[in-house]
Amino acid sequence: MPGQQQQEQPMPSSSPPISAQNSGPGRRKFSRRNVLFGGLATLGGAYIAGSGLWWATRPRSLYIYRGYTVFTPGLQQTADGVNALAWSADGKRIASGRSNEVRVWDAANGTLAYTHWAKPVEYMRAGSVKSVIWSPNGKYLASSTTNERVQVWNAANGADIHTYRPDSWGLNEHVVPITWAPDSQFIASGYWDYLDGLTPSVRVWNALTGQSPLMYSGHTQALSAVAWSPDGKLIASGSEDHTIQVWDPISGDLFFKTDVDSSTIDVLWSADSKRIAYFHGSGPGLRIQDIATGKIVQSLQADRFHTIDTLVKPVWSLDGKYIAVAARTSMFDLPVVYVWDATTGAHIYSYSGHQTRLNAIAWSPDSKRIASSDLDRLVHVWEINA
Repeated sequence: MPGQQQQEQPMPSSSPPISAQNSGPGRRKFSRRNVLFGGLATLGGAYIAGSGLWWATRPRSLYIYRGYTVFTPGLQQTADGVNALAWSADGKRIASGRSNEVRVWDAANGTLAYTHWAKPVEYMRAGSVKSVIWSPNGKYLASSTTNERVQVWNAANGADIHTYRPDSWGLNEHVVPITWAPDSQFIASGYWDYLDGLTPSVRVWNALTGQSPLMYSGHTQALSAVAWSPDGKLIASGSEDHTIQVWDPISGDLFFKTDVDSSTIDVLWSADSKRIAYFHGSGPGLRIQDIATGKIVQSLQADRFHTIDTLVKPVWSLDGKYIAVAARTSMFDLPVVYVWDATTGAHIYSYSGHQTRLNAIAWSPDSKRIASSDLDRLVHVWEINA
């Protein structure tokens, strides 16, 4: 039933780890992609060796979660892949969202714990899950859907706690950006129902009751990103009005504002809550800015072999050392996860295990593993050999 969890048994399609089965000596399958990358490694040997980075920090695939490739009764059949990923605070579980469901599974081997279904609105079907976030204390999960609803549930067993809906009809099918407060008590989410003539706003509300003590209305166009600073003192919101605004979640007072020259507005916080990162320019690149001084402290650009995909949200590792984005190779238009050193701006490594366009990327809490998903409905879990 919609809104209820569904207990399931481990799926052989995702456990045991796929990479462990297929990566042994003499068992590697040769494909067009392998041949292409082998040729690139040979032709580009001078570039790779000259960088002194790729071989030293080459990522290692752990396994591929294939649970979404199996037919599931009740799943709305859509063409999209796995749209959302989130790690639990202890690193033991991963939540992934596609269509009208969120699956929670073991991060070590892909064993499915349960499935949580998105709730339909009274007059329309359940929206497609576009974002999943785990509360910092690990107790709750929240998901946002294209019908402008945010669901909160018990992360341990999938039991529903609260469904937040704004004062609108929810017909716009906007993707609602959401973020947890570090204390796991509040959620901030962005709304704009232009059919009702409402002002774009970020609502700060109690995750268990839905009570909203604050509504921030500094933007003039739809909200595309909301991020709570790790120290809990500020919220950064990005909008289609091409601004990022940093403000106090208690008073609503504006602290910092910057103009953004990018078609996609996302915003990330550094681990020390002193800097934000966002896409900028037509390149595009990723800009890191000090919110106290407004100084641009780093401009991250892809090398000439890659192009950044701004449709996928970038992610900053929790230890503050790395930033990962989705990218495509310039020569063969193949998807990769592209990782920079956030301090030096150096390209550290790229993960090239996917066959189709990337949809989501998520760091593990220890900043040593990454989960990345694609249009093939696969989730790759891999680690960094730094």
